Amino acid sequence: MRAPLWPIALGAIAFGFLGPLATAPHDKKAGAPFAWDVPEGFSESHAEISMLDPTPKHEEGTLYRLTDAAGHSFVPRAQLTHSANETPVEETDLAQIAAGLPETFAKAGVDWVPRRHETRVRPDGARVGLIEGECTRRVSEGLPFLTKGVAADVHFRKLQLVFPDDAGTSIVTIDYGSDEATKWEPIFEATIARSKGVATRVPPAPAWMYGAWGAGGLVLGWLGASLLGSRAAANGKTAPAPKSKKDEQDAKRIHEEVDDDEEEEEEEAEKRA
Repeated sequence: MRAPLWPIALGAIAFGFLGPLATAPHDKKAGAPFAWDVPEGFSESHAEISMLDPTPKHEEGTLYRLTDAAGHSFVPRAQLTHSANETPVEETDLAQIAAGLPETFAKAGVDWVPRRHETRVRPDGARVGLIEGECTRRVSEGLPFLTKGVAADVHFRKLQLVFPDDAGTSIVTIDYGSDEATKWEPIFEATIARSKGVATRVPPAPAWMYGAWGAGGLVLGWLGASLLGSRAAANGKTAPAPKSKKDEQDAKRIHEEVDDDEEEEEEEAEKRA
């Protein structure tokens, strides 16, 4: 007997939809406002931005500078801003963001060349985006009192940390001299794990996971359908076929005729005796 198709379809649909939802990681709120772990030696600054500063202060952001600037040709600084949008932090999404940054910074007179973009996973499972670029501010252009050439340009790194939070996204944009990158990179990247109020925002389950669960449901559905078909076939062989009313009447008539024949034989036997 052919197995019914509905258990197979039901198993594939149920497993394919519910499986990833039950097993894949889920978003989790931080339960507290975002608080960036400001590195030691940095303090909030309200000073005016100089003409050599490649990062204009955002009106709604907070600017931090290295307190002791002695010995630094480029004073490291960080700017914390917030967006109500939930900015994605997966590598494919960060790549799309990075692709548009050269044009964005070119409008401010900064040449931005991508160095890396990646997703960092914190010990608590939260995911933080990281984008870094090599920047050159050509400050000599349009300034006749400065000597044109490489000596008048400002070379620095721009590191952006993208933190998901309960209210959207907090973005920390950090600038430091290219000649001091090996010193500052690990210091600023360490704030990824130490910052507070970071929400867990996970990517959607990949397509292969839905396919794998759907295939598993398909197999289980086929086994269930085969079991149902086997039981139905077994019941069909052992159970007597239902009798129609006509069959019952014919059987009754045959029994009556047999009884009449037996009575006639008995009477003839008595006469011969």
